[in-house]
Amino acid sequence: MLFSFKIAFSFPPLESKLFGGKCLTYIGTEGDFRLVSQIQAAAVSSMSNIAEGFSRKGHKEFIQFLLISKSSAAEVQSQLYVALDQEYVLQSDFNAVYEQADVVSKMSSNFISYLKSQLKRKGPAPNKVSS
Repeated sequence: MLFSFKIAFSFPPLESKLFGGKCLTYIGTEGDFRLVSQIQAAAVSSMSNIAEGFSRKGHKEFIQFLLISKSSAAEVQSQLYVALDQEYVLQSDFNAVYEQADVVSKMSSNFISYLKSQLKRKGPAPNKVSS
């Protein structure tokens, strides 16, 4: 469980890295706001899918949600390129956030490999936290 949340919280606060720390709702046009919203949604989606996957019944479902989390991290990276092209973000900030998305993706991949090895070794095992 702890590893799941370590992955999930690897993204830095986007407000501190993107758009020069400006309030994200006031960076420019409506299109700018949509881009910011998409980046934030993808980052939150990555984190949320890790948490949701953990709450499922077994490793197979958890793996599925980790794969979705990786896709959301890739979406953050793709949208960062748009932000960079539009000069909404400094190259150094782009690099920092892009790297964090890469870290999330790699950690998820490693966790997927671990869960797959557990499935081969023991068969499906529940990972649901009891209430």
